[in-house]
Amino acid sequence: MAFRKLSSWRSSRDSLFFWRGRHEVQVNASKEVVEDFSFTEYPAIDTFHDESIASWPVITCSELGSERIRLVKITPGPPGSTIECEVRVCFLDQAPTYTAVSYTWGSPLGFRDVLIHGQPHSVPKNLWRFLDQARRLSGSDRFSGWLWIDALSIDQSDPHEKLYQVEIISSIFRNATHMIVWLGPSYANSDHALAIVYPCSTEGLRMDVRILAGPDWSALHSLCERPYWRRLWVYQELKSARHAELMCGSRFVPLGTLRDYLLDPVAPRLADKSETLRESSAGNMLGLVKGIGFGLSQKLVPISSLLRATNHLHCVDPRDKAYAVLNIAQTEKQGIRADYTITVPTLLNKILRNEPNVAIGLGLTDDLTRWGRECEELERLFGEPPNSMFVTTGPVRFDPHVRPLVDLGVDCNPTNLKLLDSLSEWAEFYSHNRISQSLLQRRQMIESNAKRTNWLARYLGN
Repeated sequence: MAFRKLSSWRSSRDSLFFWRGRHEVQVNASKEVVEDFSFTEYPAIDTFHDESIASWPVITCSELGSERIRLVKITPGPPGSTIECEVRVCFLDQAPTYTAVSYTWGSPLGFRDVLIHGQPHSVPKNLWRFLDQARRLSGSDRFSGWLWIDALSIDQSDPHEKLYQVEIISSIFRNATHMIVWLGPSYANSDHALAIVYPCSTEGLRMDVRILAGPDWSALHSLCERPYWRRLWVYQELKSARHAELMCGSRFVPLGTLRDYLLDPVAPRLADKSETLRESSAGNMLGLVKGIGFGLSQKLVPISSLLRATNHLHCVDPRDKAYAVLNIAQTEKQGIRADYTITVPTLLNKILRNEPNVAIGLGLTDDLTRWGRECEELERLFGEPPNSMFVTTGPVRFDPHVRPLVDLGVDCNPTNLKLLDSLSEWAEFYSHNRISQSLLQRRQMIESNAKRTNWLARYLGN
């Protein structure tokens, strides 16, 4: 079993994104920086030191596949000493009781070392702070057992392992008996914010906490605008969890309590102001998880609805806009996998193939206009340049100022015929069968118009 450390930067417009695993941090900057850490390999561990789980199936292979997971246990130790962990591999359906941890990677400017079976391993400071706080509470039931933490449980440098593990993320969080939402250390009066919310878990939402004074509002608003609430992957994790608890510093509040508090019909607001905490990042995220808006309350949620509903949330890799909601979607996802070896245009065409307009189109000529707009919408949602979807392995390239499916006319002229040939090649390459049928109908219409025009010209000439 190999564990590696890898981090990188990439620029987007006037900001930098720090990428570690499935999370990102946006940093103000104006030019691209790339920083790669050297790889560190750790040997496989073949034996257990905990006799209470001696019957737990141990697999010491470098690839987990789609049936196995890695779990982490924090070794007790005095405050201030180096944090030590042990890692085990098991079948997901035979795993012991474990807690899944949902968090953000935090600032890219600092790392701390932990020991995994005696070997140093660098982790982001925000994760180190969680591990340190969890070790201080290791006597409690929350952190005395096994944890699933993506940075330590998935080899982020292996695209094949990521493919299989991302596909079962929902199952990992669903099978966890408990989920901890780590918001980070206590700051900006967060202890006071949780003290306002916590009584609501036992007493219900009281009138005196709906209208907030200035200091109360500032504390709660700051808590609800932490970067955690704007991460795309968080949506799937919260949606899949059975029982989640919010942890900030050393304080805990049931996540359901905060959700009910923020989404109450009489939403908490600042005195004499119309703004409510329902509009905060936390309120927006928890509303999405509850299925509010964008058709998310329907019984079978299509991936297209999820793409639109979560488009404002942040991720570094544009492919994750689909992969992060793939396990939540119930329809329109046939043939789509969390494959990090394919290009974004290939992924967009896989999504397009599942769109109802394409799959069950009527074959009418105006379907081309509708499908053209679907392509434009997908490119917009994924931040891709115009016409990037129409790329194949051949020489087909479209002018970004042309709307291929929308602008295709019915006149027999070189421009239309060239455009029609290129579109037909693209539709065949990606197996857009209904689009191919409509393009064939358009070709027949063009040929018919050409014959009619020639007949009319001959008639008028006589």
